[in-house]
Amino acid sequence: MKVLFDTNIIIDVLARREETYEASFSAISLCDGLTVKSCITSNTVTDIAYILHRYGHTKQQVKAELAKLFSIIDILAVDSSDCTLALSSPVEDFEDAVLAECAKRNGADYIITRNSKDYLLSPVPSMSPWAFCELVGSQEEKA
Repeated sequence: MKVLFDTNIIIDVLARREETYEASFSAISLCDGLTVKSCITSNTVTDIAYILHRYGHTKQQVKAELAKLFSIIDILAVDSSDCTLALSSPVEDFEDAVLAECAKRNGADYIITRNSKDYLLSPVPSMSPWAFCELVGSQEEKA
């Protein structure tokens, strides 16, 4: 299984957002790179850096957090086709549409997000980190 994490899940963990940290951390922790591969898009990286800096992280702290993240999550390049297809996507928000097109092109099975309503018309189904944890947990029980 291959999953693409929306920016909000990564920020939950790196900024330690109290109300959502546990579920997002658990979802990321389930990705072992073998049975479950995890990804983010390249444009998400710059969003993460910007948001962490806004949360008060120094530039060095941001780079250290990104280095840790890169050691466990693959980065998918956003290309011109993702941007072009996003223009005609039924997903209303352009940034979400680009992420959805990138997920589709790279064969992601799911987009993990706290904003599933934003991806109702996505070519790749979305689910919450809580639902993802339940799904992977139930698959592990069957194995």
